[in-house]
Amino acid sequence: MTRSTRWRLCALILIFVVPSPALAYEVGEIKNGGTITGAVTLLGPVPEPKGFNLVTFPDPEYCGRISNGEGWRLLHDFTVGAGGRIQDVVVMLEGIETGKPFSMSIPRVMARDCQFLPFTNVVRDGHGVEVVNMDPVMHDVQAYETSRRLGARVLFNSPLPMNHEHKRGDLHATHDHRPGKSMVQQFHLSKGRRIFVMQCGFHAYMESWAFAVDNPYYAMTDSQGQYAIDGSPGDLSPSGLASSDQGRG
Repeated sequence: MTRSTRWRLCALILIFVVPSPALAYEVGEIKNGGTITGAVTLLGPVPEPKGFNLVTFPDPEYCGRISNGEGWRLLHDFTVGAGGRIQDVVVMLEGIETGKPFSMSIPRVMARDCQFLPFTNVVRDGHGVEVVNMDPVMHDVQAYETSRRLGARVLFNSPLPMNHEHKRGDLHATHDHRPGKSMVQQFHLSKGRRIFVMQCGFHAYMESWAFAVDNPYYAMTDSQGQYAIDGSPGDLSPSGLASSDQGRG
C-alpha cells in the first residue's frame, strides 16, 4: 500500500465556509437554518487492504480468529457499497463560530478480536477517548496526532491489560465478550491538527482513526454514503463551499 493510499484511509472530507477568525465556538441564535445533505462516492477502484503476517505478531492463534484463513490479517481501510458509496466518511463545516448547542460524549473504542472498533470516530480536542479491552490478550494503546506535512506526535501510550472476564474456550467459537476495565485518556492536539490515530504496539494491524471537530456541524456517512448536517447556518453559498484534502494531512 502506498503512502498516499494510507492517507486516504481516513476518508475524511471538509466543507469550508467563508474563512473567519479562529474564535471559540459559542451557542447562539441560528437564522435561516437548514439541512445540508449529500453523498460521498469513491472514484476508481477500492484500494487493496494491507496484509499482516500473523506469525510476526503476538497471540497469532487468538488474533487469527478473523484472519483470511491463510495466516494473514487484512486491514480494510474503506467500506464501499453499491455505486462506490463510502461509509464512515466524516463531513463537517469549518469556520462556524456561533450556532446550535455543541455537546459530544467521549467516544468509546473496543479492542475486540484484535481490532479497534469502530475504525473511524469523531473526537473533540481536549476531551478524550475511552478504550476497553474485550479480548483475553494484552494490548498496548499508542495514540498520535498526525499529518502528511508535519508527521506524527505521540499523545499518549498506555497498556491495555488482558480482559480476565473473557474466557478463551474454543478459539474458533463465537465468544460472549464481556468488557474489561475501561481506560479513559484525555489529549490535546497541536494547533491546526485534526487527525487522531490509535494503534496497538503489539498488533500493528489494530488501528482506529478519528477526526477532531470544533463545532457541532458534522456528520458521518451511512451505509449508503449519505449524510445530513441539521441546523446549518443559512448564509452559505456555493461560492463559499469547497472540498479539501486537509483530512489527509
